[in-house]
Parts: sequence; C-alpha cells; structure tokens
Amino acid sequence: MGVYLSVYLAQWPRFLEEIGPQENSSRAWELLQLGPVANWLETDADQLRWHVDGWIAQYRGATVSSGWHLSFEHAWARTRDSYEWFCFSNPECDVFDEFDNTRDAPLRTAALTFLDGVCDGWAFPPDTVEVLADAWALLAPRVGELRPFIEPYLLGDDRVGTFDLFASFLTRWGTVMTLARERGLGVTYWLW
Repeated sequence: MGVYLSVYLAQWPRFLEEIGPQENSSRAWELLQLGPVANWLETDADQLRWHVDGWIAQYRGATVSSGWHLSFEHAWARTRDSYEWFCFSNPECDVFDEFDNTRDAPLRTAALTFLDGVCDGWAFPPDTVEVLADAWALLAPRVGELRPFIEPYLLGDDRVGTFDLFASFLTRWGTVMTLARERGLGVTYWLW
C-alpha cells in the first residue's frame, strides 16, 4: 500500500469554515475524504473532479505517490541551499559563471518564489495562489534553463531522478496554481 499526494482546489472561505480557525490538519483530512465516490462528479477537461457540493475539486493530474513530492521538495531544498545560500549571497562566487545574476534575476526570483511556495505548507489561500501563479507565468517558458542547477541534485534519487521528471512535476504544480487563480480558489494538498 502506497502513500499518495492529492491536490484540491477549494472556495477558501468554505474550506476554512470546514477545517476550523486553527487550520486543523486532522479535520482537513476528514474533510478531504468527503464520503463515497458517488459524491464526486466526472473529471472535466481541466482534470478537475468536482464534489457534488461544487465548492471543492480534486486535480486529477496530480495524484502521485507522496514519495515523488518529498523527492521533489528535497531536490529543490538541496539546489536552493547550494545556490541561494552560497553563490547568490556571495558576490565573489565564481562557481557557476553561466548563471548571470543580472540577466537571470527574473528566472531566479520566479524559481525561488514558486518552488519555495509550493514546497512550504499544505494550504495556499487565493492571495498566495495569485503570487505563485504569477511566478509560474514567468517561470514556465524558462523551466529548461533550470536544468544545470537542479539536475546535479537529482542524481541517485529513485523517484525524481531526472530533470525531465522534476520539470513534469513542477509543471503540474504550475497548472494547479493557474487553474486556481483563474477561478479565484485556494489550493490544498493531502498525503494519504
């Protein structure tokens, strides 16, 4: 039996009302189960499977093993720690000359905003979704440019062991944040 990651888009006031003022994660778990399969409608063209109540949908394009998400988070953490902490904070850093701090500032900012955002927490209110979707809009056409920085930290990972898999998972998160922003919804995910 595996552990999986499910991503949901929700009307945020209702979601908060349902889980309580303390953002109770155990209550969220109960909520996201939402009863039998009969309570869910067919998946739509955007890979959203709406609950019959219409206030929450599961993004069907993102149900993967939770190990993938954890590997994704760890690869990003290793990358961020290496580049952000050492090179970007030290002007004398000449380890990665190809990453020009002036030319690539928008790429670096978008990557840090988006990846730190999706790797930090399990609940993203609409205002956070807006920031992440904006970052994704800048990052999406340049994802391939992250390869030299992230790929070395994927070696030996048995789940997300290639940059292409990392980029695919990253793109799924971008799709989720874009769909949520278009609808004015928040995003949450759950490991089960």
